Amino acid sequence: FETRIHNPADVEFKCALAQINKIALFRLLQL
Repeated sequence: FETRIHNPADVEFKCALAQINKIALFRLLQL
């Protein structure tokens, strides 16, 4: 795990990436 101090932008990026992963998984389940 990274021990760096997370910037707000970095946190938002990770949250957005997590949401994209959830959507991608949801779409795969619908196929």
